[in-house]
Amino acid sequence: KKKPRVYPSLEKAAETRQETAKRAPGNQYLSIEAAHELVLRATEKNIDGGGIRFKHDPRLLWPSIIYTTDAQLDAFQQSIQCPTALFLAKDGWPFDQKRLDSTKQRLQPKEFRVLPGSHHFHADPDTADA
Repeated sequence: KKKPRVYPSLEKAAETRQETAKRAPGNQYLSIEAAHELVLRATEKNIDGGGIRFKHDPRLLWPSIIYTTDAQLDAFQQSIQCPTALFLAKDGWPFDQKRLDSTKQRLQPKEFRVLPGSHHFHADPDTADA
């Protein structure tokens, strides 16, 4: 079993989390403030010699055991019977326009907005109020 990586400080873990966001598709980024908040929630003290380590389940990094087809996604979205809102980040995960159009048509969101920011725009102080 692979031991989790240990970081000497919250700051170093936050910087590492920032770098991870840059490797995601599109033009994604993470502010140091948002990275710090995520790291505060996702780490624990390393009992084997100091520092901190992420406490998420390492299986989150495994390939998914479920991949949905377009037809399955369509059926799922069509089954939603409550009001919806759809918010996308301008620099978030890249969306195919055709897929986005069909999603909007099926969901009929009460509110649709493309907001400034990246994947974690809700946690970034520069864009959270948008």
